[in-house]
Amino acid sequence: HVLNTGDRAKIQQYTLNILNAFSTITDVNQKQVANNIKAQMPSLGLCLATFSFDGVNAGKLMGIKTDTEYSIDGGKTYKAATSNDMLLSNEEISAINSTNGILTRVIGTEQPLLIPIEKAGKVKVSSNDDANLVFGIDGMMEFSIDQGSNWTKYNPAAPNLPDLTGNVT
Repeated sequence: HVLNTGDRAKIQQYTLNILNAFSTITDVNQKQVANNIKAQMPSLGLCLATFSFDGVNAGKLMGIKTDTEYSIDGGKTYKAATSNDMLLSNEEISAINSTNGILTRVIGTEQPLLIPIEKAGKVKVSSNDDANLVFGIDGMMEFSIDQGSNWTKYNPAAPNLPDLTGNVT
């Protein structure tokens, strides 16, 4: 069954009603259940789009349709989706943050749904200058040996760190 714009607007409102009800829960056990349900909502189709910074759909608003608009500035401005499963520009991806998240709404509606963006955990990379070793680097990281002019993605499957002897910054 293909959903039309009216159906998607109803799903948006239904989802907002659920989230608003969940926000009033004060009991710790009920809150845990509500959080579990909220985590499952995208897989149940109770969202207008999903987003990830990595994986096969990195940088895409998956599930978004051209009847939907999105905001990456906390709702100050909205842009209409130009395609289904739309790839955001590098500039847009760089502007995404945990404060604003990504807001989506069916065009012509007022209340948006939030795609929350979690703050990245602290990076735990360290080095041993005497042994010329770096610890804690993973496949999501890049490194530079020329003070940031050029960057290389680290490959944990075939470690590609350069020779770190001497004065490498």
